[in-house]
Parts: sequence; C-alpha cells; structure tokens
Amino acid sequence: MSEIIATATPVTFQSILDRFRRESSSERDKGARFERLMRDYLLTEPHYAGLFKTVWLWSDFPYRAALGGQDTGIDIVALTAQGAYWAVQCKCYQESTAINKSEVDGFLATAGRSFMDDYGQTKKFEHCLWISTTNNWGSNAEETIHNHIPAVSHLSLSHLENSSMNIENVWHEIMSDLDVVARFIAPIHSSNQTTVDYTPFEGICLTDRFQLGEIDGTFVDDSVSFWQFVKSGCALADLHLRYEDHADGAAEFGVSVTGAEAGDYTVTKMRFSKQGNNAEKSQIIYNDRITVGNIPAEAYDYIVNGKGAIEWIVERYAVTTHKESGIVNNPNDWAREHNQPRYILDLLLSVITLSVRTVNIVNTLPKLEFLGEFDVLETNRNETGKKV
Repeated sequence: MSEIIATATPVTFQSILDRFRRESSSERDKGARFERLMRDYLLTEPHYAGLFKTVWLWSDFPYRAALGGQDTGIDIVALTAQGAYWAVQCKCYQESTAINKSEVDGFLATAGRSFMDDYGQTKKFEHCLWISTTNNWGSNAEETIHNHIPAVSHLSLSHLENSSMNIENVWHEIMSDLDVVARFIAPIHSSNQTTVDYTPFEGICLTDRFQLGEIDGTFVDDSVSFWQFVKSGCALADLHLRYEDHADGAAEFGVSVTGAEAGDYTVTKMRFSKQGNNAEKSQIIYNDRITVGNIPAEAYDYIVNGKGAIEWIVERYAVTTHKESGIVNNPNDWAREHNQPRYILDLLLSVITLSVRTVNIVNTLPKLEFLGEFDVLETNRNETGKKV
C-alpha cells in the first residue's frame, strides 16, 4: 500500500478560526462551521465530555418545531447524562466585536420556551450557554445574564484557546459538504502526481489509484496540508464550474485581442501562427480579422486527455463536413441561435484564463510523495494499468 506524507504542523484553535474567516463563502457558512466545531468541543473537551449524553446541532434537534423550527437564537442543544437540556448559542465574532443586549435577549427568549419530548413530558431548558470568539461583553449584555433563570454561563475566546481538547482529533469533523468533495479535486490536478511512473506499468494516474483503493480520501495526515488541498480544491471547483465566465480574466495575463472591433466573430478554422515551420502558440489566428496574442506559455501546461485545453478549443471549434453524409457541422450556428455572436471567442479567452489559473493553483499545492515500491494488487490489469 502506497503512503502519502506531508510535513505535520500543529493545529490550534486560532488557526481554525482564521481559516473559517478566510475561506468561508458567507457569514452563514462561517457560522455553520463554527457550530460544528463547538458541538465537537462540548463532546470532547474534558470539562464537558462527561457531562453531556448527546449534543445536537439545532437542525438535528428533534423537538425544534415546538420552539419555532427555524434558527431563532439557539444553535446547539445538549442533553446531560441526568436528563437536563442546555440551550447553546455560538457566535464566531471578530475578537474586537462587542456582544450587545439585543442578541442576548433573542437567545434567552427562545431558551425560555418549553417543548414536549417523545414521552409527552413538558421540558424546559435548565441552563443556557453562550459561546463566542470575543471576550468583549457590553455592560448591558452582561447585566442581562446576571441572575437570569435559567442560569447563563459563557465561554469566550480565552476559554477556547486554553482548552485542553485535542483539536487535532476533530479538525476533520468540521468540513462542509464542499470540503469533502474539494479534498479530492486538488490532488487529482496536482502537477507532480497526475502521472506516477513505476515498474511494471508505464504509469497510472492518481484517479485510478483512488479507484483501486490504493489511496484513501484523506491523502495527508496533517490538517494544515489537508486544508490547503481543500482550499485549492474549492478554488478549482469554482473556476471549472464557471469556466465560461472568465473571458475578461485573460487580460490579467497580458492576452491581447486585435481586430474584434469589426464585429466579425465567425470561425471557419482557428490556427496557431507560425515561426518558420513551427507553430507559435502564443498567438492564435481566430479568423481573417481577429488575432488572440500574448498567450502565456504556462497556459499550455494544463492538459486534458493528453492535449492542452486551449488546443482542444482550436481543434474542435471549426466548420467541418462529414465525409459520408455530407452533413456540415458549424459551431457558429449555436452562437447565432442563442444571439451570442462572441461566444466562441469568449470561450477561447475563458479557457486561456482557466488554464493559467489552474496551473497557478496547482503549483501552490504541497508535494505528495509516494513511499516504497508499488504493491501490485491481486487484480489482473492490462498493460495500461487498468482493471481487466
């Protein structure tokens, strides 16, 4: 079994918060990640681990409908071993943010309501816990929780930072659904692992090794490298899912377009300009009027099925006639039918942008090293390394 290693770097509570703030797609996404972290905190922090029998995220709490159903101030509900329910509010604030009275009032109002459990017994919250990443409590907010019934306790940033919880054990639990998918995307694109050479096969791509079960979905043992793959995977996913929307981005890399002012975007067959007998790939003759120039050399480092993505566009977006049937395939028809005369030109520019940005992202990935000789599985394969 091959092994992948990366340099281990300690994970701290602050480093996870920094990541949430840097990489979350929205305030809601950031809050959801923090809530999952706090659920794991209550289940694993030694002070609380023996106290709680069950800890639910609000969306999983079975009796939330009786309390309004939607998020009305409670983020987590915990059930103690003695059967007492706790209402928990989680706030992933900036450290300088002050907690104000109105926010606390909303939380306490919901926590003061009762609900009925599966046994038909009316239950009320016996304790309220406020968790936030700021130590800055406003005087009115502090006064609100003073002598409140049920009692209110609060955990602030200093408590979380000084926790004895082993955060290394829970970092993998706080991924979003996109994180789970994204962690596969970046290694598959990795320039130093797209093809792995070894005997007896010429090479097996990384995706094949996933399918053969030789590499699991974790890839790395340390969370810093893991999250770097997740972040890069998210960026690659966003880039590729919206690949048609990046035409304007080509100018960032110095790509020029000349002759477009005439408004003739019809393509017959694109071609590379020539330097002597060799193709000069920095320049594409789009048609008799339009030329796309200054294409960075690294744009051709992004390979799809053995060929540069840009080269696929140049080859496929051409007017062709099927020899047997005489049917003409004209890519300009789609552009006319959808009233997008620039579609093919913009697609070419988008793929140039996609290629350069993909290569730039891939070049920042941590290096994965396969240790030891490849263990041939007890599965017959053909000479290409595929399962037979």
